Amino acid sequence: MTGFETSRSRCVEGYILSLFPASSPCSSNNCEHFCFASSCKGSVGCEPVKCGCADGWKLVENGKCVPDPQWVDPFGCDADKHFTCAISKKCVPKTNLCDGDDDCGDGSDEDPNGACKDYKCVGQKFQCDGTTCLPMSFVCDGKTDCLDGTDEWEKTCHNPPRVQCSDNEFRCSNTKCIPKSKRCNNQRDCENGDDERDCPTNRSCLLEEFRCGNGLCIKQSHVCDGKRQCLDGLDEAHCEQEQCLDPLRIWVGG
Repeated sequence: MTGFETSRSRCVEGYILSLFPASSPCSSNNCEHFCFASSCKGSVGCEPVKCGCADGWKLVENGKCVPDPQWVDPFGCDADKHFTCAISKKCVPKTNLCDGDDDCGDGSDEDPNGACKDYKCVGQKFQCDGTTCLPMSFVCDGKTDCLDGTDEWEKTCHNPPRVQCSDNEFRCSNTKCIPKSKRCNNQRDCENGDDERDCPTNRSCLLEEFRCGNGLCIKQSHVCDGKRQCLDGLDEAHCEQEQCLDPLRIWVGG
């Protein structure tokens, strides 16, 4: 809103500065934002008019208001942990900055000329496009997630950045960790199958299970279902033949 003035009120940048009858001391004041009239006329030390400024501004001479760099919004975001969105004023965790998702709703947390300019990724993230931060598990996973393709470059994948796994996690590769509970659970959770390698093979499979070539047991329902569960692919082999692979395994085909 542009500034305007009438005999009753004056507004600057959306602030209603005064709305008093012509007889009020505030009707002819120089207050830029707010005017407060007093009924102390004639008293010692009386100030019939006091000026005030909006939040984030401070009063200087002649009733003028200027931005106050030391003002802290009591309802604002924690600057150490959060980013304040430009328009929506939402508080977004700094770990969500420049990750390709518009968490603010106004795009300010992904602005390459604003929050993401010269931004460095926080935590175990891969930085691409000069601004975007990706989870390390997205790096060298066969799918291009960076606009510039750097997450799948041969140079990147030849020596990918190493992510730190916790004591309760199993390392699939340099860029991915899974819970240790998923290790040797007869399901491939690592893309390369590392979580199902070198698993104990001394137990016998149940009657409703199928034994893979490396000794792992999988459900019979997973045999010849078009999805390879055994690392050696034995569960999807000979599926067009009517034969028993093993009397303790399962009949396939037919």
